[in-house]
Amino acid sequence: MVQESITRPTITSNNFEIKSTMIKMIQNNLQFRGTMKEDPNQFLQLCDTLKCNEVTNDAIRLWLFPFSLIDNTFSWLDSKAVQLGREIAVFRQVEGESFYEVWERFKMLIKKCTHHGFPDWMRLQIFYNRLDANARSGLDGAAGGPL
Repeated sequence: MVQESITRPTITSNNFEIKSTMIKMIQNNLQFRGTMKEDPNQFLQLCDTLKCNEVTNDAIRLWLFPFSLIDNTFSWLDSKAVQLGREIAVFRQVEGESFYEVWERFKMLIKKCTHHGFPDWMRLQIFYNRLDANARSGLDGAAGGPL
């Protein structure tokens, strides 16, 4: 159910092109292996040299980022997305947690994995079904009846 680790935005600009020299520069000089010596700011600085009308810096970075990964970082990134998707699927209110706290925690989890693949109705169902009886009752009352 979880989609790709990185969701690249659709770019509608007709003149946007990532040159092979830019990809090679990243692959030869700025690949991440997950060591402490690596500086991700170098990747960002290189990405900031590429400009295109109607394309945001973030979009450029997202399109280039997969080229910066090497060795086990691909599998780490994919496994992170799968792990977050599982956390959403098995989400549950913690004993003693207020409705506000559980809602904020759920929203934060969704925000961490925006490409989780769960449609809106399923996210709401997961959240509602994993509330304790008191929180569910309060939510039903606020909604004017059972959800």
